[in-house]
Amino acid sequence: MPNLAIHIGTALQQALDEIMLANDKLWVVLAVVLIIWAGIVAYIYALDRRLGRLEQALAEPAASDSSAP
Repeated sequence: MPNLAIHIGTALQQALDEIMLANDKLWVVLAVVLIIWAGIVAYIYALDRRLGRLEQALAEPAASDSSAP
């Protein structure tokens, strides 16, 4: 029975590959996935910059408080 499941899975994968490659949908899917990942990376980068500025703003008053007599 497991061999049949593997054979069906392989046949299904081959059929899917043929459909995606025949209609150039594979490139569309690849482009969409890359755009999503680029957006995630850009969001994380922007969030990191914002957090860095916030950390600096929070650290500045603490530094001036410790220098007070």
